[in-house]
Amino acid sequence: MDKVRVLATEVTLSAATNLGKATAVRVVNDTAATIVLVIDDGPVVTERGDGTKYVALGSRNASIRSGESVYIEKDPLETIDGDGLKCSKVARQ
Repeated sequence: MDKVRVLATEVTLSAATNLGKATAVRVVNDTAATIVLVIDDGPVVTERGDGTKYVALGSRNASIRSGESVYIEKDPLETIDGDGLKCSKVARQ
């Protein structure tokens, strides 16, 4: 993502959140350690808002290195967690 529009104030993760049902998120690790980002859709998500069926993937993770900034796309109801990571809801441009 070269250009993004920031849609909400940056937060520091301390618990699982869907970030206001964000579908695109900027994730920054400004700590000195690698932090594991956990994405989870839980077992109860079965249908999207438009009525299409959704197959739950369960919990997945990715390591975010010290100083790294990444953009992720997620389903609105999926939560993200990673104690200490800074996240912002964004829109692709």
